[in-house]
Amino acid sequence: MHYILPHIIEESSKKYPNKIAFRYKDQTISYLQLYRKSTQVSNVLLHWGVKRGDRVGIYLDRCLENAAAIYGIMSAGAAYVPLDPFAPAERTRYLLEDCTIQFVISNPNVVRPLQNVLSEKTQVSGVIGCKPKEIEKTISWEEVGQMSEVKEAIPILDQDLAYIMYTSGTTGNPKGIMHTHRSGLEYAKLSADLYKVNKDDIIGNHASLYVDISTFGYFSAPLSGATTVIIPEAHTKMPASLARLIEKEKLTIWYSVPLVLIQLLQNKLVKKDSMSSLRWVLYGGESFPTKHIIDLKKLWPHVRFSNVYGPAEVNQCTYHHIESVPKIDDQIPIGKAWGNTELLVVDKQDNELTFGNTGELLVRTSTMMNGYWRRPDLTAKALYKKEEPQVLLKRITGQEIL
Repeated sequence: MHYILPHIIEESSKKYPNKIAFRYKDQTISYLQLYRKSTQVSNVLLHWGVKRGDRVGIYLDRCLENAAAIYGIMSAGAAYVPLDPFAPAERTRYLLEDCTIQFVISNPNVVRPLQNVLSEKTQVSGVIGCKPKEIEKTISWEEVGQMSEVKEAIPILDQDLAYIMYTSGTTGNPKGIMHTHRSGLEYAKLSADLYKVNKDDIIGNHASLYVDISTFGYFSAPLSGATTVIIPEAHTKMPASLARLIEKEKLTIWYSVPLVLIQLLQNKLVKKDSMSSLRWVLYGGESFPTKHIIDLKKLWPHVRFSNVYGPAEVNQCTYHHIESVPKIDDQIPIGKAWGNTELLVVDKQDNELTFGNTGELLVRTSTMMNGYWRRPDLTAKALYKKEEPQVLLKRITGQEIL
């Protein structure tokens, strides 16, 4: 029975021990190998004194170690905090300070920018995966592989903190969005069910770890026993190589922002009935011009398209399947509520409106965040309290629906 996120890998390692869980370039890790590696990471953290509810940073480029880091941290009862190794050092220091992060998981590929981050005083006292000169307590990935593969029993509940993802901070300091095991696992279950993810699927994970849609590849795919292909950084910048990768890997489900697909289209890299293994394209994060959807639907008649909607605070809340080729003046809707979700529309005075009237969208869902890290003031502003029954709904800022 799954009730916390680490159960995903634990169960899949029993059902599909030798099946590839993640692939990056020519490197692979099976479900059993991932379970063992994440257990070793967990044991290192516990040996170093990590307690339930602590925050551990993941400062990694795109690589297989991301999966071991995620599940190792959560198995230790801690919450993972994705850190962008290409972000300015000042931003990373802010996140380290805000989350009081003492331990970071990294690798030699990004040791230089990590050393730059740590060149000024932080609370970091230990690093797994590489040995920055500023830190005394370190352990390499080779040394992690020598740790015990016996998992320690840690009491973790579904309401415990699982991960914190930060907003971009374009309108001020970044906000940490707190998700519990319950909200993360509910997202994995609902999305896997809605998009019919199965053990034969090969998922293209285009998003970086610090972007919320990455949870589809790291949570939903493993829940179903599917294989997640981590798209290399270079391929995200070169449409031609990305197109070849999609063909080579025989991806069956693709999930990204529309711009990635538009670039493939504009560079004439999508041919009639090409990428024949694809069965479903999910897109979100921004609007997708209808003219491009029309072109893609005509070139890929075998592919189903779905508009995925929902801010990181709720993971996802609505969906719209594009069943046929739309007309050029059609506006693709955000769709309807997905499972275990309630939608409410209010006016500017927070009065409830009946459907058919324009207003602000509020969402109550099992995939909703637990609030903003250390910002009860922002949490209060973001949530709407409905007295009868007494529930909280997330305000979808700037989203008006009819």
